Amino acid sequence: MGVLHTDPFGMKRLHSAINKIQPREITFELSAEDPAPFFKEDLVDIIAEWLCLETNLDDQSYAKTVKHFLRQDGYEAKLALALEASKKYQIHRIDAPLGPDHGTEIDLSELDRSEPTFVKEQETIVNYFFQKLNTEMRLSRGMATVLAEYLSYTFLSAKELEKHTEYRYTERFQKIAILPPGEITLQRDQTMEQRIRKIWRDTDGDLLHVGGLYHTHGRYHNLYERLKDLHPQRRKLNEF
Repeated sequence: MGVLHTDPFGMKRLHSAINKIQPREITFELSAEDPAPFFKEDLVDIIAEWLCLETNLDDQSYAKTVKHFLRQDGYEAKLALALEASKKYQIHRIDAPLGPDHGTEIDLSELDRSEPTFVKEQETIVNYFFQKLNTEMRLSRGMATVLAEYLSYTFLSAKELEKHTEYRYTERFQKIAILPPGEITLQRDQTMEQRIRKIWRDTDGDLLHVGGLYHTHGRYHNLYERLKDLHPQRRKLNEF
């Protein structure tokens, strides 16, 4: 299952997908050492307060909207924790190697800039907040990138957000998919392949892997291609 890690509808979609597929085992592209690698509540409060001051929209309803989107971060990890507690599925976190700025190893500046106007406008917002978070708040590139993406969602209507997310899974991803993978991406693919093969050998039921869209659908010898002898079915999260 290829997912966008910053899918604003990710939690709902992934929960729906798991209910429909009903696998016995679920593997997640997550760190085994940190079962909760999402923004902690104190950071959510700090960023929400900062954004309200930055935009002069210091009202409770806007702050609530900001917090809602920031709490979508790490939806895979949050759902993994909930599923573990339910004991309905066997949950496995694949602790693949991470680079110092995981999530930013693909250089988006190489993309064709002919995207629709609504995408360009959203990217302008993302770039603005990235610069602010990276310099003024002194957050790492990886964290600033993810935060800026979620903060941009607060400026989109429900229909715009749905349209933008669908675009990222389709036309936008097709431009990313052709970019060559970096060394960290290939290392993660190798680690995930090894773990998935071992778990597959030891189970008598279906196995669902949840990982980044580039790892499953990128146009290179990706994770799906590595496991093709197991006859996997490949899906995108936006199909649910």
